[in-house]
Amino acid sequence: MKTKPSYSQHGEDVFMLTRLPEAPARFVVDVGANDGYSWSNSFMFGLQGFALLLVEPMPEYADRCRALYSARADVHVEELAITANVGSTSFHVNLDAETDLLAMRSSVIREIIPSDKLQAITVPTAPLSLLLEKHGVPQNYALLTVDAEGMDLEVLRTARLDVFRPHFICVEEESFGDAIANFLAEWGYRRIQTLGPNGIYTT
Repeated sequence: MKTKPSYSQHGEDVFMLTRLPEAPARFVVDVGANDGYSWSNSFMFGLQGFALLLVEPMPEYADRCRALYSARADVHVEELAITANVGSTSFHVNLDAETDLLAMRSSVIREIIPSDKLQAITVPTAPLSLLLEKHGVPQNYALLTVDAEGMDLEVLRTARLDVFRPHFICVEEESFGDAIANFLAEWGYRRIQTLGPNGIYTT
């Protein structure tokens, strides 16, 4: 696999990695990880030896994450969708490869997918805080990156920001107006950069 200067879509990984102080624990949480590599905000951190928790509801792409990191005991893959409750839900997979080759626009929310070529699957659900506790994620972890296709604010609401305090939060926010910025401000986070649809926040 050829090394690239950035693996993110808009250089988010380089922006954050080069500004990360020494203090945060070397752990990254990636919600909506897809295949773990394509347009990934976490892959470069993995190359630098950071432990990873990759959350991906689509079985095919969760399997790709597992294969990508099969030699890494410090990389954990959770095949589920983040919601407020433990249970299950319908997840709508976009099958229109002409406009969405890696099905990245798939979502719990059917209405936001601009395609009629869909497959509905049932996936388990859990709040993010449960996974952080399960995998012993340090409270001062380096990065939470979220690309959850309409569920981004829900993910943040379940991240227990009163306990777990990532140094950076990178979240796709362009469809939320000021809702995400206002929510994160309540927990002491401010936006320091916008790259593409993503806001990057820190305390």
